[in-house]
Amino acid sequence: MLVRVLRLFQYGGAMLCGAGLILLPSPAVSSATSLALNGAMGIVLLVAGTVCLIGSALQRWVWEWVSLFFVSGAIGVYTVIICAAALHNPARIAGAGALLILFFALTIRLVDLTVYWIKNVRTAKIKQVIEDAND
Repeated sequence: MLVRVLRLFQYGGAMLCGAGLILLPSPAVSSATSLALNGAMGIVLLVAGTVCLIGSALQRWVWEWVSLFFVSGAIGVYTVIICAAALHNPARIAGAGALLILFFALTIRLVDLTVYWIKNVRTAKIKQVIEDAND
């Protein structure tokens, strides 16, 4: 239960990041990217983060898993931009580090759900095909 609550906060943070990119983009991001890219990343984070949050809250792992590809991809792009900005301005190192932590936490969850899919869903489908072939 505690892990799910923490995951909900994590997805809420991704949603906030998306809303921030849409409404008030960081000067570091605005100077490095176009307004269209900011908006696109923001919309992806807001929508996919919402689906992840709902999927996690309702224990629908497939919703969370599929949306997590988009969330971690958008956070990955955002992290690269902020880390590149931190190379030129050391005051941005703390933000870059926080984004790296979020990116790796999301990626770890994505790997966990992918392994779950491979072990359970895919294996069950393969067993069913083998059983059908033997009948």
